[in-house]
Amino acid sequence: MRKFITIIMIFMLMFTAVPMTYAADPTAGEQLKEMGLLAGDQYGNLNEGQNLTRTEMMVILARMLGEYDQAFAWSKPSTFADRNNHWGERYVAYGQYRGWTAGIGNNRFGYEQFHTVQEASVFMLKALGYTAPSDFTWTTAYSKAKSLGLFEGLNLSETSNILRGNLFKVMLKTLYTKMEDQNFTLGEKLNVLEPEELPFEVKSITATNLKEIEIVFTKPVDESTMSSSDFVISNRTVTPELISDGSTVRLTLSSALSNDTSYKITISGLRSEDNSPFSKITMSFKTDDDDQPDIESVRLLGPQFVELTFSEPIKTVGTVQVYPSSSSALYTSAASFEGTGSRVIIAELSKAPAENTSYTYKVRTFKDYAGYSNTSYDVKLTYRQSNFDPTATIRKATEGYVYVEFSKTVSGLTKEHFYHTSASNVPLAIYADAAMTDLITISESTKQVYVKFAERDGDVVNGNPLSAGSRTIYILEENASGGVITDEYDNAFMGGSYTTTVTVDATKPSVSKLTIASSNQSLVKLTLEFSESVSFDEDNIDVTYADSGETPIDGLVIDVDGSGKSYTVELEGVDLTGTSIRVNLSDITDLALTPNILTSYSKDLNVADTYPPTIVEIEQDSVEKEVYITFSEPVSSTALSKSSYEINGIRVQNDPEFYIDNYAVVLRLTDDEFAESQESTGRIRILRVQDLSGNTIVSTTINFDTILDLAD
Repeated sequence: MRKFITIIMIFMLMFTAVPMTYAADPTAGEQLKEMGLLAGDQYGNLNEGQNLTRTEMMVILARMLGEYDQAFAWSKPSTFADRNNHWGERYVAYGQYRGWTAGIGNNRFGYEQFHTVQEASVFMLKALGYTAPSDFTWTTAYSKAKSLGLFEGLNLSETSNILRGNLFKVMLKTLYTKMEDQNFTLGEKLNVLEPEELPFEVKSITATNLKEIEIVFTKPVDESTMSSSDFVISNRTVTPELISDGSTVRLTLSSALSNDTSYKITISGLRSEDNSPFSKITMSFKTDDDDQPDIESVRLLGPQFVELTFSEPIKTVGTVQVYPSSSSALYTSAASFEGTGSRVIIAELSKAPAENTSYTYKVRTFKDYAGYSNTSYDVKLTYRQSNFDPTATIRKATEGYVYVEFSKTVSGLTKEHFYHTSASNVPLAIYADAAMTDLITISESTKQVYVKFAERDGDVVNGNPLSAGSRTIYILEENASGGVITDEYDNAFMGGSYTTTVTVDATKPSVSKLTIASSNQSLVKLTLEFSESVSFDEDNIDVTYADSGETPIDGLVIDVDGSGKSYTVELEGVDLTGTSIRVNLSDITDLALTPNILTSYSKDLNVADTYPPTIVEIEQDSVEKEVYITFSEPVSSTALSKSSYEINGIRVQNDPEFYIDNYAVVLRLTDDEFAESQESTGRIRILRVQDLSGNTIVSTTINFDTILDLAD
């Protein structure tokens, strides 16, 4: 009865585990052939076990230098005496013309002579743009190539002939090596490798004043994804601003930091302009404010206001005094200030200077948060009334919003000043930032306006979206309440209509990456990336075994995490190691106002089996003098080796046998082995047994007196 139960268990294991056959990784030659850098012989064979000739090297070098077509078309003969109508003469002649080779001496090339490791070193260095003798010599070529990693993993003598297969490995390494004095690889130059994508991460964090932090990223930041909640530091409120270089974010803090002090900042939630997600990170930095604030600019805002721009935020205001250029007598001074705590301070003068008259403005004792005062600053300015009205330009138009830029700073803006196509197509709101979080008030001054006409809420589109093509945007001189848009000198915007091209996203999303990030017996993690931001959750994915059709895997739990275009999918509840799964995606929409849909996508993935087999059951039959060992998964012929089993430290004498497929093994003990096993110290050791993926069992020792005897 016990054996019958064991047999049933074995059959259950057989039908719930699917053994995998893995394809061998492509050789270096096969990879180069796929890139179009090798063609093989007339049958397409690469002959990787054969020696390479010097002529064949000329063909390869022409390909690696991107000049194969020129070499193939070359018709002039070389000057080598041993050319004898050789099949590769055109490549050798072209190589001689280009200065790649001068032959082997005595006016000979050595067409069928085998190519050496040293010669291969020279040609690979030339392919990378190195020149002799400034960068290498004949005697140093091999050591130079090794220092660049071109022979990594190969143990070759520089004077020996090189096999084709070894040269192909060196070629592959060379393709992944950067060109001399360049930031791109040879493979990128030849367009056979994609440029390595920089990760989106922090390049540097500095705090050279106590009210601001500047963070430089490795990629331009998408301003529309940036918010104050993306930056957390010491319980302070943060106001982020994207600097003009696109990769630097300046954080203005609600309260100052202490000088020469270390802090930690946590950054998350950002995306780059190319939609790369930013991985949450906590980093340390130290404040270092040893400089006084510099004045970057002083300008007049109308007759009675002066704008002072500093190199850092100002804590304590100083004085602004105005003197006629022709006199040392004080004419007027600043009566009040606005903007304390920021870089820009607006000073209101006690009285307005005379128009078209030159004055000296003296700026003194403005202090930063470290207590340093600005250097005394004098500048001559002349107030002239501006008679130019502000104008507007449409910088960008999409389905959902229009970006408007005014020629001067204006105020008085309301959403009622804007519409598109017809008067009924009014916007939802107007904003000062690309993220469309900073609503513009009627008293606010700004040069840029983001006019939101529509937004998507789930499956519903609210507002008045623009359709693709040429459309007209209207900006009114007066809104319905008579409100006007004016600049700092009270010049009014005169209104106008603007024809622009509306861009609409009509491209459906695609899957750019679907791989297994990690796997174990309880959890498989998938990395999933799309070509653009999408709406994606558990309803858009199911997983089946690759060979079982459309039936979902019973008991499998799928969990999706992520946003935008990058997601992580976790598969739990079923041991998938050693199986081939099919990931099916369906009905995935992008975030366009009119969504584009990826209807379906499937990909088969092999889940690696990296776990060793274990013993799920061991029994003995004292009448038959047999031991039955059942493993957790199919095992290889290593389970049939006598060296895999020991009785009291001595290898068994009889060959083990499978008794149900390759899950279970029977050991038939000799009389002496059986006697040893029945002693109080009798024990069996099982070792060296491997599963079908080559994972080796952990050596296990079991006392016989703990093993169930089927004869009882």
